[in-house]
Amino acid sequence: MAVFRADCTADRRGQTGAMSTSSEVIVYWRPGCGFCHKLFQRFDRAGLERTERNIWDDPEAREQLRAYAGGDETVPTVVVGGQVLVNPRPEEVIALAELGL
Repeated sequence: MAVFRADCTADRRGQTGAMSTSSEVIVYWRPGCGFCHKLFQRFDRAGLERTERNIWDDPEAREQLRAYAGGDETVPTVVVGGQVLVNPRPEEVIALAELGL
């Protein structure tokens, strides 16, 4: 599991100041997922802090994702403040995080 904040460089580029949110954002993803990559880029530009859970490296994350996605391993799946979004638009996640939902 990795936690990315806009104030750290990690593997990501183009980060701005950290977005203040009251909701935890968890992203279930896997390597090679183009949709995941685009989502991360948009989150970085917005300064959105999140926890990234690689379902290929983390069996617990994979099982949790299956529970959220009806047995499937659809990525990206994002949990914001308890709400599950399967393959969401970045704007949806950012708006929910900003609202603290």
